[in-house]
Amino acid sequence: MIVESKSKIDKLLPYMPLRLSRAMAYLRDTDVQALSDGRHEIEGKDIYAMVSSYETEEKDKCVPEAHIKYIDIHCLITGEETVYYAPADSGCQKITGKDTQKDMITFASPIANENKFHLKKDYMIVFFPWDVHRTRCSSGKKPQKARKIVIKVRAEG
Repeated sequence: MIVESKSKIDKLLPYMPLRLSRAMAYLRDTDVQALSDGRHEIEGKDIYAMVSSYETEEKDKCVPEAHIKYIDIHCLITGEETVYYAPADSGCQKITGKDTQKDMITFASPIANENKFHLKKDYMIVFFPWDVHRTRCSSGKKPQKARKIVIKVRAEG
């Protein structure tokens, strides 16, 4: 997992694999405020973005998940949320097997050794297939409107 300000992408690029560096460059160079909600093709199935507007929810309503074939780059466009995360091999109990259609494995709550990060506008979190993550969680007692871009980067092949 990587957590960094969007403004520091240039410092990360030399250390990233090619697809991941192209996805981060897209995030750096694109006016994400201007993107409409929905899917945006970047490099076909290798790299694409999903933009969504939503209200954050209580932690217990947010399902922990991990991915199989894709790395996620989450970056808030507006709002804030709390993100919970843990290594998949830290005693996390799977609810579902690998769903290759949705590229997702879901996990039971609570998650052992779960950590949290307060995600704010223009910060990004990169989740690898071994990172269980629970996103869209409220940072306070009330739900909050948020808007986010998630760039999906194919990790295999």
